[in-house]
Amino acid sequence: MNRHIIRKYAIRTGFLALAMMAAGCERYVENWEEVNGIPELEVHSVDYTHAVHFDPANNLPHSLEMDQLSQFMTRIRTRRDDPIEVRYENTPAQRDQAAIMKAILEDQGFQVRAKRIEAVDAGGKGSEPIVVAVTKAVIKLPDCPNWNDDVLDGYSNLTYQNFGCANVTNLGLMIDRPMDLVQGRSDGVFDGDLAASSIQRYRTRETTPLNIDDFGLVSESSSSSQTGE
Repeated sequence: MNRHIIRKYAIRTGFLALAMMAAGCERYVENWEEVNGIPELEVHSVDYTHAVHFDPANNLPHSLEMDQLSQFMTRIRTRRDDPIEVRYENTPAQRDQAAIMKAILEDQGFQVRAKRIEAVDAGGKGSEPIVVAVTKAVIKLPDCPNWNDDVLDGYSNLTYQNFGCANVTNLGLMIDRPMDLVQGRSDGVFDGDLAASSIQRYRTRETTPLNIDDFGLVSESSSSSQTGE
């Protein structure tokens, strides 16, 4: 009788021990909080477009069209290495106009390719326009939340939600070529003496002014508009 009772309690004790071990291995996911990571910059490609109207009489751009195109490319700070498309409809006149526009831009040192597209609204000017599309890389700055959050009034032992966000935002505003974030450029052969002398020239304010022809059409102001008129 005693042996039967001992065996019965031993089995119960064994099951209880297994249950306690299983409970100890359980993960309380509901109490887990993800650690806030440092925000990252995002690079997106954006097409800036401008319509150029040609004179049907001579199949050349109207007198003011090229000035407006130049202003558009200056406003968006077009560089020599920015991909440019000349978009046209599949008509004999449009093909000729696209070839003319492509040659004009290539003479200015830009990288241009022609692309056939669907019909474009002429906007009441009497002839279908050629569309010049400049593809540029733009940086999307991180959204920094909770600037009013008191960093001292927190007991979660987690990283402040805005940790590093200001530094990342400043970096995004300072980067001149957003594509460098996607793929960096080669430094080429490094010359230590040249690098040291360039720092010395900077300190003594003897640097050489930038040549605007090296960068294409550049202005001090830029526009957030993605279309040109």
